[in-house]
Amino acid sequence: MLLNVGIVLSVLDCMGNITKVCMAINDRDLTKAQETFAVLGMAFVMTMRGIMLARSRVRLSELYNSIDRIFPNSSELQTHMEVAKTHDYIKRRFFLLHQGLSFALVLFCTMPAVKLVFFYDFEAQEPVADEFHVNPSWVPFQVKETISYYGYIYVYEVILALVAVNMIITWDEVFVVLISQLCMYYQYLAKLLTALDVREANDPKKAVAFFKRLHLYIYIHQYLNSLADELNDLFNLSILVSDMGTAMSICFNLFLVTGAKDYLQIPSYLTPCFVETWLIYDVSKWGTMLETVVSSPSNELY
Repeated sequence: MLLNVGIVLSVLDCMGNITKVCMAINDRDLTKAQETFAVLGMAFVMTMRGIMLARSRVRLSELYNSIDRIFPNSSELQTHMEVAKTHDYIKRRFFLLHQGLSFALVLFCTMPAVKLVFFYDFEAQEPVADEFHVNPSWVPFQVKETISYYGYIYVYEVILALVAVNMIITWDEVFVVLISQLCMYYQYLAKLLTALDVREANDPKKAVAFFKRLHLYIYIHQYLNSLADELNDLFNLSILVSDMGTAMSICFNLFLVTGAKDYLQIPSYLTPCFVETWLIYDVSKWGTMLETVVSSPSNELY
């Protein structure tokens, strides 16, 4: 339910950003269009990831169950498969991700309010500029330009930012847990295949046991391949759209950094750039790792 509410808010926010971009282009205000495009890119990424989670939650649950069926039950097998190592890595990674995103979120949300306190002329009651807002998306009836409504709008924008970050973290946790377990199983299967002694196939006393183990390993390999295919089907579109939106946001944020008028604007533009660059790198790294481990059993077989 909360996910659906968050998706609705995100979609409305994207529509507001698109409206703001069109208005800025119509007014030939390129700076405002760039600022809105930078936010729109990440808003689009987060919205698509949230939609993917909501649309594919049944298939994700089935994939989780399929992976859990082959999870090692004995402590000895868990030791051989280095389950603790994988778990510690995931735990450490999530901690660092949460801390990094929390820092970026706090900086992203507090900077506009700090700038408002120090640079806005409250006596003149002028329209509130976009630089004093967390999100420059369009809202009807000029509500965002009115200082008396700033507190309500600020809370709404912070809620949107929290929803967006929650979508990123949830999507990332689901993706990383699934793909890291698959990589662990593939790596263990490669070890088993490496340990096979091919000479046993020519030994009449050991041939039956050898081919029985080989048949089991091939079956496991095929099962893992089916899980990897399902993982690709689930995440390919959201990763493609995410990379496109993230790249667009990075480009416009860099444009804004070069044209920043004060030093307080630079951190607010650079922080999303660093986070977005890491997001693209992280997905690419996991994709490369999965491709490597998927081919390792085949390399051992042939």
